[in-house]
Amino acid sequence: MSSPEKCNLMRAMFDTAVAAAHPDQFMPEAVRRLLPAGLAGRLYITGFGKASAVMARAAECHLPQPLKSRCSGEVIVPDGHEQGCDLITITSAAHPVPDQRGTDAAARILAETGRLGADDLMLVLVSGGGSSLFCLPHPSVSLAEKQHVTTQLLAAGAPIDEMNCVRKHLSQVKGGHLAAAAYPARTLALSISDVPGDDVAVIASGPTVADPTTAEQALCLLARYQIDVPPAVAALLASPSCETPFAGAPSLARSEMHLVATPGKSLAAAADIAKQAGDQPVLLGDALQGLSRDLAGWMARQAKDAGAGKAL
Repeated sequence: MSSPEKCNLMRAMFDTAVAAAHPDQFMPEAVRRLLPAGLAGRLYITGFGKASAVMARAAECHLPQPLKSRCSGEVIVPDGHEQGCDLITITSAAHPVPDQRGTDAAARILAETGRLGADDLMLVLVSGGGSSLFCLPHPSVSLAEKQHVTTQLLAAGAPIDEMNCVRKHLSQVKGGHLAAAAYPARTLALSISDVPGDDVAVIASGPTVADPTTAEQALCLLARYQIDVPPAVAALLASPSCETPFAGAPSLARSEMHLVATPGKSLAAAADIAKQAGDQPVLLGDALQGLSRDLAGWMARQAKDAGAGKAL
């Protein structure tokens, strides 16, 4: 295979992997299959993440006509990821360190969520980056203090599940709190996974699902990474008021989560293109995490040792 042919093949593999995770591929079916056509109350659509505006636009396009007249919502995306929507407000905020715009939007969303009743449905569109975008610190912790902790964890190279353990216990909306606030309304979350193992409690810090972590674990993580912890953060994590809803919590009884796209599905799609070209695909995994310089070195060694006829 010539160099141009190899380049074309790599580009085809990349484009196919991205297409497999594009909302246009799965949102029409998800809306058709999961949204109740006979919903008696309001439909409130919210979301947060790099792809959430695209998901919102696709959801709008495929809503049954009776639901469009009772639909409203707000979605938070990073700067540069905005999309035009007719029914849903698109708000921009900072990533990966939260800012005041995201905090203000999260407060509006939480307030609107609290107005939902038993006949209403909250549709939550989740994708990568949601943890920083959907940020509403606990009342006893300031945004600056949460930014301080987040920045240090990023600099320390903490894995995403550990970062989100801390984030959840400093938040009013993460770790199941959003769905709990919507109860007794029904919550339906559609999620694009960007985390190792597709753990729904980690994706965007799991705002609609039960949280298996504890405040004590968050404190231990901060100690292990030698984080400079503001006194207000230490006091909050030492109190029971920051615990998140655990499995079996009544306030989560009407919340469900569906994974609509995963890294594994994208890798499999790229592998099919390699097979069609006559190469043997070698999947390096969808659970890689750590410092980018370390992973780059490991990947380079895999490529060097792979031999001919392989597609990594």
